[in-house]
Amino acid sequence: MAERDWYFKDYYEILGVSRYASREEIVQAYRQLSQGFDPGAGGDPGGIIFKDVSEAHAVLSDDELRAEYDVVRAMVAAGLPPPPVEEPADEEPAPEAAPRRPKLGVGGLGASNWNAAVVAVVVGCSLFLMFGYLFKASCIDNFPKDAYRITCYNDLQPLYGERLFDERGERVFPYIHARSVDEDGNGGADLTSGSRGAIEYPVLTGVFMWFTGLFSGDSSSFLRWSALFLAPFGLITAYLLARMTGWRALLWSLAPAIVLYSFHNWDLLVVAAAVFGIYLWWKGEPIWAAVLFGIGGAFKAFPIFFLAPLALDLWIKGDKRRTVRSAIAGGGTALAINLPFMLANFEGWVITYTFHQDRGPNYDTLWCTMRDNCLSTPFWEPSDLNKLTALLTGAFFLAALGFGWIRARKEGRYPFLPVCGALLCSFLLWNKVHSPQYALWILPFFVLIRVHVLWWVAYAIGDLMVYIGVFRWFYSFAVEQDFPALRLMEAGIWTRAALLLALFVVFLRSSAAHETTSDKRVALKEWLSQPLRRTPSEQT
Repeated sequence: MAERDWYFKDYYEILGVSRYASREEIVQAYRQLSQGFDPGAGGDPGGIIFKDVSEAHAVLSDDELRAEYDVVRAMVAAGLPPPPVEEPADEEPAPEAAPRRPKLGVGGLGASNWNAAVVAVVVGCSLFLMFGYLFKASCIDNFPKDAYRITCYNDLQPLYGERLFDERGERVFPYIHARSVDEDGNGGADLTSGSRGAIEYPVLTGVFMWFTGLFSGDSSSFLRWSALFLAPFGLITAYLLARMTGWRALLWSLAPAIVLYSFHNWDLLVVAAAVFGIYLWWKGEPIWAAVLFGIGGAFKAFPIFFLAPLALDLWIKGDKRRTVRSAIAGGGTALAINLPFMLANFEGWVITYTFHQDRGPNYDTLWCTMRDNCLSTPFWEPSDLNKLTALLTGAFFLAALGFGWIRARKEGRYPFLPVCGALLCSFLLWNKVHSPQYALWILPFFVLIRVHVLWWVAYAIGDLMVYIGVFRWFYSFAVEQDFPALRLMEAGIWTRAALLLALFVVFLRSSAAHETTSDKRVALKEWLSQPLRRTPSEQT
């Protein structure tokens, strides 16, 4: 079979499978189409359609041929013409050594260009991570006095002493030795007034904090060691995004959020887990993707949300067995990670969640009620606000999942990544806590979903307004008794909220950035039922 034919034949569509289908799904589709197929029957003269089905199976079931075929189809999507047909020479030239076939890359790039994209993305991320550390370290020796003045604040330094040591200055293991104390020294779940081993983050983040603290003698060295251990997770994320999308992954590596938030908190951990899960889904390994989402949920909660669109993606493909297995794998992984802590000290483990249940809205959210120094919204009791945010978030979740189902019925595949992005937008929009570093959560979706770069620019501007406004407001409040930054913070909050609402819609209407097949509207059965039309050159 000539590789030139690949420019004109969509083998995925011929077999009726997704571009991301596993080898087992491809073989299963081929067997279903082959059973009872009579090439000599009417409607398929010469067995032409069956030949295409066989060619599709032969190419897509071979990993090397499939990789090269995907590159050719990416060229078709990019509008590149097929190679010209060489006319036979009058005289047969002297035989030459057969040229070696160049190794092809992915996403419409040759191997050299693809490798260059990966290198550029990783190097760019390395530079921005270095800038991020230098920015946070600029006030490392005069923390927290300079933290608000030059906006170099981070959560790592203050939480080092407040979460990892008891009242005697002895190290404690998170959750296992946890007990929180209020201002009077009594037990409780008020982590804002001090704690001993109780941490407001899920268990893997707490264990990472504890492990990093073993190398640290004070809060300054804790920041240094944390940056050293966190940086590889940012680089892994950059590498995986580049593998999936090529040069587009520079939207991750060169984002202002990398400088502002890589070492602000521990969110690089959960982002790396979520992106690794998406990468495994992209490679056709949905069960392992679910496992990574479960691991991510033990860092911070949001990757657990992706289990729902993952299950629907498998259901649409007709793979009900793996639908159930993925749900069990994701939920079981999260449970297996948490269970030892629950059994060892349930009260210490549950403090994390009772704290968030009982806390009020954060100052940089739409629900902010910090007297008259924040948004002018009515006061909300935590229990009332919990119900309202759950109702709004749940409604948006159902809308996103339902719209994805409608798209799947029309297109033949579930829009997994667009729905995941929309779910995250919903959570960030309505949650009563929206810490600044959550910008890292949504950043990969500007890479993974094919949206205009201006959305990325707009979100970066809105986020920067919130970041500068928050910490300059803290500085103004404490030092100058002046509130010019408050207006900037409020404007940033509303800008960010408007963008999240718009992105909820934009993501749902977009396609994944790595999709290369432009026509997904004709199902296989419809295609087989249409009269066969071939060009004169194909008939000869």
